[in-house]
Amino acid sequence: MTTESTIGKALATAIAAATLPILAAGVASAGPYDPPPANPDDYLVGDTAYFQFQGHNCAIAPTGDVGCDLGSSMQMTVGDEFFTDVREILLDSSGYAAHPGPGVGTPHTLPAGNRELTGELDYAGASCSPGLKADLRCESNGHTFWVWTPYASGS
Repeated sequence: MTTESTIGKALATAIAAATLPILAAGVASAGPYDPPPANPDDYLVGDTAYFQFQGHNCAIAPTGDVGCDLGSSMQMTVGDEFFTDVREILLDSSGYAAHPGPGVGTPHTLPAGNRELTGELDYAGASCSPGLKADLRCESNGHTFWVWTPYASGS
């Protein structure tokens, strides 16, 4: 056996030995993302919780209504409807799915900016949480929306 083949076998064995635990750990640790809870008091200004995530500024009203000023214009699907140039998303009625708002101004953004959302925020019957893939999900009034730039979806 040559020195080159001995070194090659030793290297291959070392690489296999080093990667096997990594591969096994990757499979064993696969599971759903569960963000930590966020304290609503940290986000309250008056009786409304304001937060931002990935450039989207959102507010949860004391009624549980949720609205977000989007960081950029997006495309949105709600059921079989398709909307373009969406700048605002609302969850404001149990009778309606999440839907685009008028997009006039920035009604869900504080003048000094909203605090970064660091976990799942539950307030007034609504829940918003950051996702593992830089997405934002909010639920309220029996409906949900997801935002992952440049797309949004509502139900």
